[in-house]
Amino acid sequence: MMRNSFYNDKDLKNGYMFDTIFDDGDLFKAGVGGQGIYISPEKDLVVAFFSTGDGSNQEESYAREIARHFM
Repeated sequence: MMRNSFYNDKDLKNGYMFDTIFDDGDLFKAGVGGQGIYISPEKDLVVAFFSTGDGSNQEESYAREIARHFM
């Protein structure tokens, strides 16, 4: 799980090959080198990002904020 990236969320889980499953049903999977995919089934939203870095920019937290504000 990625508690450092999603510090505002409580009761994070992992499973079904996802690194983080949120209470609201959203899912996140990290890749090698900072890639990631964030899926919000309820909002019909997918945020994917690519990187060649070390993943220290925590783009996944940006994806979570996009989903929170997506209508």
